[in-house]
Amino acid sequence: MPSLFCLSSAGIDVIPANLILLKGDMARLKAFLGVLNAMLIMKCDLYTVENVQNIRDLGGYPVADGQMTVKKRFIRSASLADLTETGREQLRDIGIDCVIDLRSVYETEKSPDSIIGYPGIHYESIPMLDNIVSNSAQGDFTKYPASMSEMYIGLLRDSTDEIKKLFGVFAASHGTILFH
Repeated sequence: MPSLFCLSSAGIDVIPANLILLKGDMARLKAFLGVLNAMLIMKCDLYTVENVQNIRDLGGYPVADGQMTVKKRFIRSASLADLTETGREQLRDIGIDCVIDLRSVYETEKSPDSIIGYPGIHYESIPMLDNIVSNSAQGDFTKYPASMSEMYIGLLRDSTDEIKKLFGVFAASHGTILFH
């Protein structure tokens, strides 16, 4: 059975094809790998925002039916804790009107986003990693995911309330959403 290799901050993860496929649909895997290949060779739209790392548009990528993901709808970034006034203005100039913070409660308390309370940009905290962070803080690394793919599968399994809230925010927003 083929596998998909994914680069992550922890190294290279291997996702068995049977996690991607439903009932062994090899055509679906080939289509998925074609889209992934296109994503890897496409130039990503990066933005420059003062004191914010890794900020990029998730639009402009091909999807299975030949369409493209919508540009300036979802933007991904690293933490906004060190965001300056100039950076806040740059976010507004990009068109961002909603920020979703997916970090754990511990992370948001330790380093709160500098966008909170900024006029015209709604802030929403939806902690997705609290189970993992709380287990690690207690020294219980037996419950820590072995790979990034295992972590994402666990998030889908264990964070249904958070995912519902996340999609509710997506549905309510009509502008550009930045999440991190």
